[in-house]
Amino acid sequence: MIGKIFVVLLSSANAFQLCENPADYDAAQVYAVTCSGASFGDETKCKAHGDGFGWESNACLVQFSPTLKAGLKETCEAKGGTASGEKTCGWAIPVYFPGLTPTKAECKVMNAPSGGKHSNAYYTSYAGGIMGCCKGGTPSVPKDLCTKLDPPFPMCENAADFKAAHVYQVECKGIVQGSCTKTGMTWDDGKCQIKPALGAVGDLVKICTDNGGSVGDSSQCGVVSKMYLASAGSQPSEAACSSSVTVGSSTMKVSLLTDYIANREGCCAGATTIQPKDSCHKFKPKPTFRLCSNETSWAPNKVVHLKCLGVAQGACTGTGFSWKGNVCEVAQQSNGQDLCKAKGGTPAEVLTCTYFTDNFFPNPMKADAAGCAANDKDGNLIKNRAKTYGDPSWGCCDSKADCCNDPTCDGSITVTPPAVSRGRSQSGLLSVAALVAGLPAAWSI
Repeated sequence: MIGKIFVVLLSSANAFQLCENPADYDAAQVYAVTCSGASFGDETKCKAHGDGFGWESNACLVQFSPTLKAGLKETCEAKGGTASGEKTCGWAIPVYFPGLTPTKAECKVMNAPSGGKHSNAYYTSYAGGIMGCCKGGTPSVPKDLCTKLDPPFPMCENAADFKAAHVYQVECKGIVQGSCTKTGMTWDDGKCQIKPALGAVGDLVKICTDNGGSVGDSSQCGVVSKMYLASAGSQPSEAACSSSVTVGSSTMKVSLLTDYIANREGCCAGATTIQPKDSCHKFKPKPTFRLCSNETSWAPNKVVHLKCLGVAQGACTGTGFSWKGNVCEVAQQSNGQDLCKAKGGTPAEVLTCTYFTDNFFPNPMKADAAGCAANDKDGNLIKNRAKTYGDPSWGCCDSKADCCNDPTCDGSITVTPPAVSRGRSQSGLLSVAALVAGLPAAWSI
């Protein structure tokens, strides 16, 4: 690429200040090596080798990632390749930040040499905290200057709870669905995923390789938050949390993303969907849709969907039980947690009634004639959807009909429900998971 042709000229100019303390900048730090050989000859072959492998400038590179933290040469050779062509921070910084002055405004700008998909601040924090370009930098404290000039949107209500280095999911390549059955594994979207939220304990990479697989994409709290929340500002508010950000080819509300990452995936210490600790949970506006005819019966924190860990497929039977993605699930049962425990299982990824108003009945929708006659985002009639979710078996409402199907209920009135949790539905969260699962290589021109 043209930018790379002029790297010598660029490096002789005033260098971009990557690290908050210039003395921390480690120009000699090797962050990638070229890996060559018959099975590394094109992008598809290169990336098939898994974690840390990426295609750049017609060459296969092995580079540091959230899960590959050492042994670049050894990683290449272990796959049968030949390592050469070390790339250092001193080479990369002039190429990827040519002529830039580190200001708050520049930090917010999308990085053009990497395709304009993510901000300069995202790449400086990646370089400082993962690639090792700032001495002593970590995912939690990357020590880059942009993080100081343009603080990232907080993931957790209490900053001390944020687990930036936590890897909450890895793709385990080479594992077929029938073998994706170990504790912590689930088959999702045609891939075997390993997640601490499903009971995986310890090094996720080791769990994958010990079972004959190789790590593909990985999701780390600090990387994902800086990647997708760069446009949300630096302080949570009702406006910021209600705004939308771009995730892949889609958009989603900031509050949905923080809820998913912080409370479901463990990025905030001690957080759950019932006891949320994400930065947006206190800024959630009151729902305008009235699901229950008897509004005082609305049970926002009622768990109606969960994964029942430790229950084998043969025992995953009974009303509400199903086997999905090699995990036992319980749905549409107001006593689902007790049913799971009765089988010797452990409830996980619990989802509450709040999801329904959050996702299928979003503000400013109301349970009036127009709202009930409309279709939801999946093309289903709101009236039918409300009837399902208002059924007493779910436990979100009492024995009376839901408001849409009760001719005596005035759904045009905005209700004042009890305090709510931010539990989400399985289908909704799977769509979030699919969007945030894959991370790009550190550098990709």
